[in-house]
Amino acid sequence: MRKTVVMGVLLTLLLASLPPTAACETEVANALEGKFPSPTGISPNKDDSVREAVRLAEVGQEVAREMLWQVLMGGQSLGGHYRF
Repeated sequence: MRKTVVMGVLLTLLLASLPPTAACETEVANALEGKFPSPTGISPNKDDSVREAVRLAEVGQEVAREMLWQVLMGGQSLGGHYRF
């Protein structure tokens, strides 16, 4: 019984340490096509989209700050113009 438990634990550890086959096949296929992983860990396309999302978020934050400032200073929006 003890021998079976030890063998089961060792087999489980061995199987857990093996990488999934699909991930290895994908990496090999990409390497054969000349697509190697980015040194930064993120693809150039994804990097560009993240930069664009950050830029748009900064624009939104600036607009929100300006609107909050106008409200706090007593401005009231009427058709796109502020009236004090």
